[in-house]
Amino acid sequence: VDSYCGKSTDSPTVAVLGDSHAGQLLHGFATNTNPKFNRVIAFVGANCPPALGVDTRPDCARLVAVAMDEITKTPSVEYLVVGAYYTYVSVADSPWGEQLLAGYRRTFNTAIAAGKKVVFVIDNPALVQSPESCVPMPFKIRTVMKIYPEFCNGAAEADLRPKAEYLKFVDHLRSEFPTVFFYDPRQILCPEKKCMLFYDSKLLFGDANHLSIYGSDYVVNDLVQRLSNP
Repeated sequence: VDSYCGKSTDSPTVAVLGDSHAGQLLHGFATNTNPKFNRVIAFVGANCPPALGVDTRPDCARLVAVAMDEITKTPSVEYLVVGAYYTYVSVADSPWGEQLLAGYRRTFNTAIAAGKKVVFVIDNPALVQSPESCVPMPFKIRTVMKIYPEFCNGAAEADLRPKAEYLKFVDHLRSEFPTVFFYDPRQILCPEKKCMLFYDSKLLFGDANHLSIYGSDYVVNDLVQRLSNP
């Protein structure tokens, strides 16, 4: 997903805001069988985290401001779901750390003041290498010989991009906003200290850091269940 604004209904209950890592959740919401969560409005901007007033690239601040104005003015929207790629705050000296904290505060406070329930989706695991090498393909030696990288059976810590600084950033927000629902997809993607690449024989990742449509469905289905039974 690059940049996208649209809605599946005139009375959306869920608003999705952020970059492509928020956009990847759209398929899961739109196809979910729970009628409370499959009516979606989306504001997705490539490389635009859902932080009010922050221009990580030109026009991000405008996109998020327009989105929040629309979301707060739409009475049917009950949930604001936000997400973004971890790399904005992946290192200790990231230039975006303090700006993003301030921007997320503005986003959260604006939504909360409008009576919306905020859901922060923590970024999914990012793989060191693309999962493409795990997919059987006709006429490929790896397929004929059934030789696949070990991480295809489950990505261990060494197969994942480190996210220590990002997770500190998330914990900071979590401590500041106790009413925001923080959802960690690792709960469902990474049982027993390894992250699954496949579920039900379907690849959960579309590339090294985005979910596939199956991954989107798998994660959002779990998220919806947790929101339905807090």
